[in-house]
Amino acid sequence: MIQNYIKEIEELRAKLLESEAVNETLRKNLSRASTRSSFYGPTSITPGHLAPEKDATEIIEIAKKDLEKLKKKKKKKKKR
Repeated sequence: MIQNYIKEIEELRAKLLESEAVNETLRKNLSRASTRSSFYGPTSITPGHLAPEKDATEIIEIAKKDLEKLKKKKKKKKKR
């Protein structure tokens, strides 16, 4: 029974790490988008102003790729 709790804690910890990684990636992308937006000024039209859902989708895809990289690194560490 204790082993089940330990396994569940490890799974939750892994999910937390993944969530934190996605969160960090989204924060970085948001920061870049804000910097880019302030660079071009509020009056210029950027692709983000035309299709915000496209930017969100792009950010999510980048975050997913980063998450996959982290998973691969974690698997490599477990093998050692």
